[in-house]
Amino acid sequence: MKTDALFYKLFRLSPRSLFQLVGLRLNGQYDFESITMKTTEKHFDGFMRRTDGEGRMFFSKFRGMTTQ
Repeated sequence: MKTDALFYKLFRLSPRSLFQLVGLRLNGQYDFESITMKTTEKHFDGFMRRTDGEGRMFFSKFRGMTTQ
């Protein structure tokens, strides 16, 4: 999907922008990456974790569609 690459680039460069879009205020620095859980073959568009290993972790899936 074309939107996946766009979101990946945005959140990789600016992880905080994901939290701003959904209205969350979180402390700490986060990294963003795309992961696959091989045991169940579940693919997540994004995985956000704090760089210091503390706090919440977030899994994300992005969907985009055109409207006519």
